Amino acid sequence: HVPPAHFGSSFQLGGCIMASKFAAKSPVDLPDGFSSVLKAFITEVLREQPHDIVAFGAKYFEHMARSPGEEYRGGTQVDVPKSEEVEQIVVELFKQYDSDGNGHLDPGEFQSLMHDLQVRIGFPVSEIDRFLAEADRNQDDRIEYEEFIPLALQIIQSLYAKTRPGAPEELPRPQLIHGLSERQFDDTCARIFQRFDAHDTGVLTVDLFKNALQHHDLGLTRREVNAILFRAPRDEYGRVPYAEFLRDLFPLLQHLTAARISDTELENDEIYGLIMEKLQAADETESGVLSIEAVSTCIQEAGMGLSRLQAFTVVSEAETDDEGNILFAEFVPRAVAIIRSMLKFEAGLLDDGAAAEEEEFHHALDSALRPLLELGTECEFADLRDTLLEMQMPENETRALLVAASSGGGYVDLDQFRAQAWGIVTQVRLHT
Repeated sequence: HVPPAHFGSSFQLGGCIMASKFAAKSPVDLPDGFSSVLKAFITEVLREQPHDIVAFGAKYFEHMARSPGEEYRGGTQVDVPKSEEVEQIVVELFKQYDSDGNGHLDPGEFQSLMHDLQVRIGFPVSEIDRFLAEADRNQDDRIEYEEFIPLALQIIQSLYAKTRPGAPEELPRPQLIHGLSERQFDDTCARIFQRFDAHDTGVLTVDLFKNALQHHDLGLTRREVNAILFRAPRDEYGRVPYAEFLRDLFPLLQHLTAARISDTELENDEIYGLIMEKLQAADETESGVLSIEAVSTCIQEAGMGLSRLQAFTVVSEAETDDEGNILFAEFVPRAVAIIRSMLKFEAGLLDDGAAAEEEEFHHALDSALRPLLELGTECEFADLRDTLLEMQMPENETRALLVAASSGGGYVDLDQFRAQAWGIVTQVRLHT
C-alpha cells in the first residue's frame, strides 16, 4: 500500500518526473514486483534506444513471459519462429495486400507488405532491400504469389541465421561501385537518364528507367536493378522522377554491396563459363578471334556486374594480332583472374590518398589535352594516342585508355574520355 502523499502531484521513477492523475484521489496499490519490472523495462529502452517503443515493448514482454528470469539480450536476441508460422504470416499478408485477388502485387503494395512483415517478424529494416533485390525474378515490375512465398521463407530463415551471435556483420561501405566513384557514378547516371529522356521531362516510364539502369556503362546486376526499381518513387502516372532519385542511388548500392545483397562475387569456373559462352556465340565464323570491341562487349553482357569502364580495363590486358584482334581462348584465363579481382568486395575500398592521386592525374591530363580541346571537343584517335604517349604514363594505363578511346570509329569525344579516364586508370592500378 502506497500513501498518496508519496506521490504528491507527481512521482519520480528512474530520474524522470511523471504526472499522476491519481494524486488527489484514493491510495493506489501497486502489484507485487511492478516497480522492478518497470525499472528493468525502462533500463532496456534506454540501452537499446528503439525507434518503435511499442513494438520493442511487445517483443520484450513476450520474451519475459516466455522465459522468466532469463536476461533479455535486445538486438542480439534471436527468437526463430517455425517455418509454418512464418509461412502463415507471409501468406496472410500477401492475401491482405492483394486486394483484387489477381495473385500479384505492384511495387507500392509490395513495399507496404514488406514493412508490415518486418514489424511482424522482427528482422532489421535494412534487410527489406534483400527482399526487394530478389523478389521480382522475372522482372515484370510485379510480385507474383508463386515466386514470392518460397523466396520469402528462404530469406527469412537466412536472416535469422545472420542475427545469431558470431554471424558476420555488415561490411564497411565501399567507395567504388562497379569501378565508379560516387561522382563518376552520378555523372554517368545523369548522362544515361537524360539520353533516355528524349523530351527532357525529368521523368521516365518504368520500362525506360529499367533500360537505363541496365545500360552497360553502369554494369548493374539483376539484384541491384530490382532493388532500385522498388525503391524508385513514382508520380501519379506511374513514371519515375529520376532527377530527385539520383542522389539516393549510390548510397543504396553501397548498402547493397556492404550487406552482401549485390552478391557479385563468382568462382573462377563460373566466370570462365559466362565469358566463353558469350565469346563463342559472337564468333559466328568459329575463327577463334574477335575484335577488341567485340570482346569488351561480350564481357559486359556476360551478366557479371561489370561496367563498360571495367570491361575496357580487362580487354586492355589482351595480346592482339597484326590486325588488332584477340585470340580469345588464350586470353580468357587472364581475363578471369582480373575479373575475379574486380568482383571482390575489397575492390571498392580505396586508401586515403585516392583523392589526391585523382586531382594530380586530372591536372596532368588536362594540360596534355589542352591543345586538342582548343580545336574542339572531338579529335581523331591518332591525335589522342600521340598525346597519351607523350604523357609517359605506365604502359598498361596508356593501353587501357587507348582501348576505351578506340570504340568511337576513329574519333574521340574528349569530354566523355576525360570523364572516364581516371576510373579506367584506377581499375588498372587496382587489378592489373
